Amino acid sequence: MASKAHATLRTAQGSGMSSMNPQQQSARPFSSTRPAKKKYKGNSKLPMYNWKRACGRGNAVLTYIKKRDSADEHLMELTEIMENLPLEERALGFDMEWRPVFQAGKKAKVALIQLAWENCVWLVHISKTGGPPEKLKEILEDPTIVKTGVGIQFDCKKLWTDWGVNVRNAVDLSLLAKSADNKRWKGPYSEGISLLRLAEAYENCTLDKGKITTSNWEATLDDKMQLYAANDSHVGYRIYTKLLAELEFVDPIPAIECYSFSTVSGAHVTLRSDKDRWKPFNPYYNAGPPPPPPVDPDAPAALKLNEDGEAVPFGLRGASLVVDDVDITVDISKLVEPVAPIDPVVGETSHLLASNATPAPEVNDTRQEVHALADGSDAESQSALTSYAREAADVAAGVPSSREECESHTEDDAVKAAGLAA
Repeated sequence: MASKAHATLRTAQGSGMSSMNPQQQSARPFSSTRPAKKKYKGNSKLPMYNWKRACGRGNAVLTYIKKRDSADEHLMELTEIMENLPLEERALGFDMEWRPVFQAGKKAKVALIQLAWENCVWLVHISKTGGPPEKLKEILEDPTIVKTGVGIQFDCKKLWTDWGVNVRNAVDLSLLAKSADNKRWKGPYSEGISLLRLAEAYENCTLDKGKITTSNWEATLDDKMQLYAANDSHVGYRIYTKLLAELEFVDPIPAIECYSFSTVSGAHVTLRSDKDRWKPFNPYYNAGPPPPPPVDPDAPAALKLNEDGEAVPFGLRGASLVVDDVDITVDISKLVEPVAPIDPVVGETSHLLASNATPAPEVNDTRQEVHALADGSDAESQSALTSYAREAADVAAGVPSSREECESHTEDDAVKAAGLAA
């Protein structure tokens, strides 16, 4: 589906017009993508994404390039495909892999670059070809071809550092998702969303993020490694096309530079000028409260009594309070009296993030009290901390812990809930 937003960009690129005030661009300081404290492992109840199945097994074409003398010939096929497409449809899923180094301060060079489009995937093994082939450089530096992926800001910088290759017209999928589907995604605009979460949201499939991610990507790729590499780039392309379609219904449509940039000589710059530094910013984005973390669907649910005396699921078996820079995990399974025959499960935790908004003085007092309790090892401190955890868990679960709490909440309880649960 052609995008009006991208069609507008092509015109703006040529005219030098700017659809965003430079002062707005710099209104917020740049902050790099920050990984979540607790890594989400995915929903095991969803099917595993398979790029061949997604585009029809009979139509899927994978090209594994590991010889330099034939690399340009294979990549010419990709170039011809792009040249025959309208400008607004020229896009590739983009990803890269490198060998893990388990030594502080050392990193291996990018070994593999993956490019995907509809029913085709190209795996360019640059550690085998003696570096990026010339035709690959041309594709990556072509401003008329979108390269899209998650964590692409870091990847583009690393590609320049390792091999001296520029990347023009890169789209950060996390930023595009927040621009096109703001109702679903909240939190700081520059904060990344994992490819796993995006795949589950828009493809209803999960991804393999197990031990294969730490494979030796400089070695010849076996079938499993090829499948993993192809999946990541291909699902990125599919997510991009779906988000681009959703962007058509956003009013006002954000400027393309809210989520697109080029990396030249290692610096992120705007699409219109290599002299203007780029920062991830969308003036129309509503950060709202931080989104709740994904819930592990495999975690057994406890039951507790609601206000009508009925047994209802109570998903939170533990609570991890993040108050300022202190991460406090409290097992609350013993606080909930599950209805027999369900046994308490120890160690299952969910996370309650404190609000990023400026807190009221009472909330600051609560935070200071939590800090003090966290440092104390006496029984009284631990009991009080556990009480806070229970209150925060009840707020997050939306389930009252007793019939009396259904009828009335004290002002103090409301203050604690505001300070400890987002």
